[in-house]
Amino acid sequence: MSEPVPQGKLEMFNGSIQGIYEEVEEDKKIKMKWKFKEWPEYADCVVTFEHFNDSCEIKINYTNIPNNDTFGNSIQIETI
Repeated sequence: MSEPVPQGKLEMFNGSIQGIYEEVEEDKKIKMKWKFKEWPEYADCVVTFEHFNDSCEIKINYTNIPNNDTFGNSIQIETI
């Protein structure tokens, strides 16, 4: 389920991934709260789209990621 409007919800993989859209600028930016079901709180996620020629570069920035899930397991995010 995806309702890409402010306060709309995102749910994927039977609720394993959950989100709340905060801001949607078509073809430019999506700002949302995003989490795995096991996370105690949402992280901030901003997806930006930069168009050039016949391509599109997508950048994803996550901030405020919790340190541990609800089971006490450490959450480790790899950046590239």
